[in-house]
Amino acid sequence: MVTTLTADRLAELQDDDEEFALVDTRPEDSYEAWHVPGALHFPFGPEEELDGRLE
Repeated sequence: MVTTLTADRLAELQDDDEEFALVDTRPEDSYEAWHVPGALHFPFGPEEELDGRLE
């Protein structure tokens, strides 16, 4: 399940030690410059499409 959440909600999840996976889809240089600790990096741009296949 994919969920979009606000920065406030993310802070609540972190503060409450909730279990969640945060996927950061920004380009490599943006991710390397700063990211939420523990975020999974999966670059995905507007030119790409999900086709439903898992490889």
